[in-house]
This record gives sequence, C-alpha cells and structure tokens, in this order.
Amino acid sequence: MSTPASKVEIDVLKRPLIARLFVNYYWLPILLSLSLYLGLYFSNNPNGTWKPSVGVLIELSFYPLFFWAGGFAKSFLLKKIRYTFGELLRVGSFAEQPGGKFPEDFQRRLDSRAADLMGVVAGFLIFIFYLLTGAMESLKHPLTNIAYILIMVIDLMWGYVIGVAIWKVIATACELKQLTVQRRLRIRPFHPDGAAGLIAIGRLYFSLSLILLSIGLFLSGWIVYAHWINREFYETIFHYQWEPWFGGGLVVLLLVTVVAFFWPMLPMHRLMEEQAIDAQGEVEALGERISTSEESLLSQSSQIEPGEIEAQFTKIDSLRRIYSERRRIPTWPADLQMFKKFWTAQIPLIVAFLLSFLTLLEKISGAGKFLKPFIPR
Repeated sequence: MSTPASKVEIDVLKRPLIARLFVNYYWLPILLSLSLYLGLYFSNNPNGTWKPSVGVLIELSFYPLFFWAGGFAKSFLLKKIRYTFGELLRVGSFAEQPGGKFPEDFQRRLDSRAADLMGVVAGFLIFIFYLLTGAMESLKHPLTNIAYILIMVIDLMWGYVIGVAIWKVIATACELKQLTVQRRLRIRPFHPDGAAGLIAIGRLYFSLSLILLSIGLFLSGWIVYAHWINREFYETIFHYQWEPWFGGGLVVLLLVTVVAFFWPMLPMHRLMEEQAIDAQGEVEALGERISTSEESLLSQSSQIEPGEIEAQFTKIDSLRRIYSERRRIPTWPADLQMFKKFWTAQIPLIVAFLLSFLTLLEKISGAGKFLKPFIPR
C-alpha cells in the first residue's frame, strides 16, 4: 500500500547521535573550543596583555567561520534536503506518488554504515594533520595538556561529523540521480518556475555551494588583506607560512564548489534535454497555429465584423506571449537567476586566487618585471 505524499517523512540525521548533537547545537562545541583556546593563550601570558601573534589571530579568525558555516550546514541538513523532496511532492514533480518503499530506501541509504566510515576517515585525516603540523608537541606541556586534548577531541569529533554530513549529501545526490535514471521525476518543460518544476533541486545544491563559499570567502579575506592592506604583514609571515595553504585551499574549494553544484544535476540535465526535444515540437506546432490564424484573419478581414477582428487579434496576442515564453525550454533544474548568483559568488574567490598566483609568478625568473605593475605594494 503506497504512502500518501503528505505522509512521506525523511529524517536526514536519524543517526548517528553525535552528528545530530553537533549539528543541532553546533555553537556549543565551538564556544567550548574558543574558551579553551583563549584560556591557553592567557595562561601563557600571565601579565594579561593582549598582544597575540599573527598565527594566533589567524587561528582565532577561524571561529566566526565555524559559526557561519555551522549555521549553513544545520539549515542544509535539517531543512533544505527535506524541503526539496517535500517541494517535489507538492508541485507534482514525481511521475508517480512515492510509495512506502521510497522513503524507506532513502532512509536506509542516509543511515548506511558508509556514513560512519566516512566520518571515521575524516576524523583520522584531522589527526594526521595534527601529526604533520607538529601540534602534538603541545601535549608535552603538563599545564596545558587537558585543554589541548579537549580542543583536539572536539576537532576530531567535528571531523567525524563533517564526514557523516558529506555522506548525507552524497546519498541525497545518489537518490536524486536514481530517481532520474528510473525516470521517476516528471519533467514539465513549461512549468512557471523556469526549471521544469525542479527548481527545488537547483536551490538545494545552491545552498550547498553557499556553505563552501563561506569557507572560500574566509580564505579570500586573509589573502586580500595581506596583499592590499598590510604588506608588512604579508612579507613577514603570511606569504611564507599561511598563503600556500590558503591559496591551495582556494583552488580546491573552487573546484569542489563547481562540482558540488553542477555534477549532481547532470543526469537531470540530460533527461531534460531529451524532454526539450519533444517539447520543441509542441512549440513549433503552436507557432504554426499562430501563423495560420493570422493569415486566415487577414485574408477574411473584409468579411468579419470589426469587434470580432479585435477579439481574434487579442487571442492571437495571448498565444504569441505563450509562444515567446515556451521557446525558452529549460534544460537545467535551476533558472538563469540562480546561475548568475552562483557565478557572481565565485568572483571573490577567483580574485584572491589570482593575487596568490600572480605573486607566485613574480618569483619566477623573468616574469617579475612584466607582472610587477599588477602586484599590489
């Protein structure tokens, strides 16, 4: 027996519990980590003066980013994914009403053991990062042992939660792809949302790109500050210790953001292109109907009452508006405005990356003189 559309419920964070706690109350571990970090700083500065080094300032600047990205992630995982499937049901974008098997299969995929595995791998990568950067050396100081251990445990838990969240996103993309492959998504080329009734899918992946964008804007902000505002800060520490990480991170983020936005929509794009070919025949038939009606009206205008002629022309104008709108058959589950917003949002990341790239080229023999006017001083 099929489940009514209004009864279909999907709990994205049904398990594991640690992921639900960290996403629902993301601000709590961030505040705890910040408090411990500040406590460590002041314990190492018993005179109480606030003169943090550049490295400390950069590390502290990560915390506003954590709050910002955490809020985005909570909205995405707890609202956006459920909203997307609910909206597809509401506007009738399913070829058939999903039965009980649909939410059960999707829930099973969301709660797969792969989610735990992805979380463990992500946490392990953070542990490797600590080893490679020498952060474990801090544990040799007995007075700061407990604080450092707690901060590292929180970071490892965040790694696990991020890994689980990544799996949830992958599982959602796979589910949407499966619905497309099985042709269970109903393509409606002339739907007023400008995306064949699938605009909710485009909004879902645009929301995902905003989470990645928030991280990219953080990296871009530091690079622009170092290049354009505080050149002394750039020359003394940033270029040699931080910029390789920040610049490399920007390249990765740009690629991941574009892939995360476009890749899940590719199967729908191909299906929509197929449907657009069929819909184009309807549009051409409408154009032929308009043309025939106009020719017939003009040839018989002397035999028709003026009031009737005006009524016929009004009808033809209405058909012309419909024809004009239907000529633009969408082939992506996102409208033009969304694409503009997406690419506009990438501009700060591209500018910051170019700054780093130009500086790198300046160091290459023979390129410095040519690029010198483009490098801020």
